Amino acid sequence: MERPGSRISLIVPVFRDADVVLECLRSILADPDAEGLDLIVVDDASGDDTPDRIVEAHLPGVRVIRRERNGGFARACGEGWRQRDPSREAVGVLNADTLVEPGWLSACLATLLSDPECGCVVPSVVQQDDPERLDSAGQIYTVPGWAGRRGHGRPATDHASTEAVFGPTGCAMLARAEVIENCGGLFREDFECYYEDTELGFRLQQSGFKCLHVPGARVQHRISQAYDRIPRRRAYFVSRNSTVLFWTAVPVRRWWSAIPQRCLLTTLLAIQALRKRCLIPFIRGRLEAWPLIFKGPSLRGSGAVLSRGWLSEARRASR
Repeated sequence: MERPGSRISLIVPVFRDADVVLECLRSILADPDAEGLDLIVVDDASGDDTPDRIVEAHLPGVRVIRRERNGGFARACGEGWRQRDPSREAVGVLNADTLVEPGWLSACLATLLSDPECGCVVPSVVQQDDPERLDSAGQIYTVPGWAGRRGHGRPATDHASTEAVFGPTGCAMLARAEVIENCGGLFREDFECYYEDTELGFRLQQSGFKCLHVPGARVQHRISQAYDRIPRRRAYFVSRNSTVLFWTAVPVRRWWSAIPQRCLLTTLLAIQALRKRCLIPFIRGRLEAWPLIFKGPSLRGSGAVLSRGWLSEARRASR
């Protein structure tokens, strides 16, 4: 009987933390459904012995791709996408700071293939130190351009049914390879990190596909923040990429409501950046977004549903 793993290429981008990475890979391979999985580990120029230790572990089905220069999460995933097994009908992305629970692959693949309008699925990502509490159940996108983790911090039982969500999170997702190919590829690589999964969510919807949350699939996230260790870098990319998406994806008919809210959101985020001594990269990100806005594609035809209720989260982030 064919295992789900034999139909999937799974990309795990890596930046240092060899012990954490190996624990993640072993949790993937411990699942009987992972037999035959094309497991692609992309080392994003860690600069230490991380890729060597992965190779020396001799894990079955694991391919290690070494990037010579660090290019960020989106580029690492893009490298894995280009080197995937093209015969596999599904492609997934999984953070290296996760541990998967048995059955997650089969549950995700079954839901993905059961609905022809489904282009992508996401598992329940739970907090490793409190597995009954969600880290995310997919992604939301709000009126002023704030992308958030759906259900973050809430009991996992609050999102216990299979339902459509705005889009995937880069932490854990599985998609139809053909759909990703037809909508322009996995992640927009010049985004590097932050909002790359949001941009994919818009493209999937623009292509007529939905993303479903699969509560029966569970992934534990330890949130080691491998790509979140330089606050100034984070401030720049969040500022730039969120600005690009707001002006290229939020429908013009919503601007009368969205722009005033965005002004308030920008003020709160600027306060946060000032407190973290990241105000200059925050401002630079806003300014350097405009060439990308004018030259880049429009995503306004996606028909995305914008969520409300962002203010309390933004206030909390600005503290």
